[in-house]
Amino acid sequence: MAYVRKKAGRKGFTATIKSASGEFREVAVPGRTKTEARKNARDLETKAWRVRHNLEVEPGLLLLVTASADYLKAIRHHEGWKSTESRWRLHILPGLGRKAVAQILPTDIEAFLATKQDEGYSQQSRRHLRMTLSAFYRWAIKAELAIRNPVSETETIAVPVATPAALKFEQVEVLRDAAGVQWLADLIWVAAHLGLRYAELRQVEWTHIDWRNRRIATKRAKRIAGRERRTPPRPASIPESLIPYLREMHKRRRGNFLFCYEDGGQLPTSSPDARFKSALKAAGIVSGYRRICRRQTCRYEEKSKVGRSVECPKCGFLLWVSPIHGGYSFKSLRSTLITHIIDTTGNPRAAQLQADQADIRTTLNHYHAADLDVQGAAIDKAFAGSGTNTPPRAMAAAGRPRSPE
Repeated sequence: MAYVRKKAGRKGFTATIKSASGEFREVAVPGRTKTEARKNARDLETKAWRVRHNLEVEPGLLLLVTASADYLKAIRHHEGWKSTESRWRLHILPGLGRKAVAQILPTDIEAFLATKQDEGYSQQSRRHLRMTLSAFYRWAIKAELAIRNPVSETETIAVPVATPAALKFEQVEVLRDAAGVQWLADLIWVAAHLGLRYAELRQVEWTHIDWRNRRIATKRAKRIAGRERRTPPRPASIPESLIPYLREMHKRRRGNFLFCYEDGGQLPTSSPDARFKSALKAAGIVSGYRRICRRQTCRYEEKSKVGRSVECPKCGFLLWVSPIHGGYSFKSLRSTLITHIIDTTGNPRAAQLQADQADIRTTLNHYHAADLDVQGAAIDKAFAGSGTNTPPRAMAAAGRPRSPE
């Protein structure tokens, strides 16, 4: 009979049981109460006894590389399967694949994540790896390959919230003209007026447009934590100023899709960030310039706010000037629309509905870019007409009682 106890400073219960190898070991047992933990300890003892007598295969001997194949096969219907599979193939299996599922400790996972930090991976990337491992262990517990989730005993990786970046519409117009290819110019201009995601824009067909009511009804690409949406997706409203541009696009259409290549082929699923950043550089929307000496024996490099070539301070050769894009991505066009709607109308609910976001906090915290000029104008408007404020000294003089004569 296993002896169950609760150690000071630890969460949960521990028990000393006779393992499958015949040795007595102290293991953690799940359970909210001591009675439940004692029952789970008895189950562990029974399973270990069956393994010792060759009646059952010990799940702890199953390697992570073997169990992961079954796990990936079981979740192949999930929407994010491709990214999950790549995390396993490129990161988790090379680091932890030769360890047994039930013998991986929280310290092993901490060391694995620390190695990824040393390799230069961001907090967001390491957080995704931790979440992927945690999801696997939840499945492994249900499949009776493990009795606990070691990931839950590791420290959560905090990810700083990125500051939303939005373009001015004057910049969007310059960016459109600098795109270089027609499909990218159309994509940039329409995305800044509709706020649709790229995965949604590439699927928009001409039949989805309701010209009379100025609506676009297309399949929305976003799910909420892998669950089905509670409400059907709302159609996006088309601004009246965009209608003439769409009609010009309709005249030169080459297929069923609004955005396609010259041969009518649909745009790829991958984001056009590389071409978008090239257009930013061509439009002069940059955060600075990189000056590089291309002489093989020198390779001097510096950053500058001025895009003018100067002599290398080490060897005297002229430095090659390369612009650094302004920190925007294609997703910034979505922030551009949301910021424009909120700043011009003061109606964040309208921006939320146009972007089809479930929580207005997402709209305000992650997509609305703060503008101090807009904020100052709003404050001035709020206090306009409130009367002339009397200076503090004049107020004191006016309110001071006269001394009796």
